[in-house]
Amino acid sequence: MRQPSETDGYSASDHLRAMHEHTSPDLVDMVVLSSSRILSAARRRYADYEAQPIKNDRHRLERMGVRVIKEDLTATGRFGTTRTGWHGCWFDSLVSSLSL
Repeated sequence: MRQPSETDGYSASDHLRAMHEHTSPDLVDMVVLSSSRILSAARRRYADYEAQPIKNDRHRLERMGVRVIKEDLTATGRFGTTRTGWHGCWFDSLVSSLSL
């Protein structure tokens, strides 16, 4: 999700392009995208804050030369709340997919 700001309508690759413009193009070599479906109730809560999902344009990111990992990054709490972050059961599969 993204907050309302100067990046309205940005896709994942647009965010990466903006990072390249303000830093070194070599700074980012991997992008993690969420493959999770956002529940309707969560979308409504986010909409109250004018937050919108970011388009995951994987193929465009790959053409930009970064490795793309797509994982389910959303955990649903017992009250239907949606949380994202570097936690949860998906972390083990992410680490194993990195071949560290």
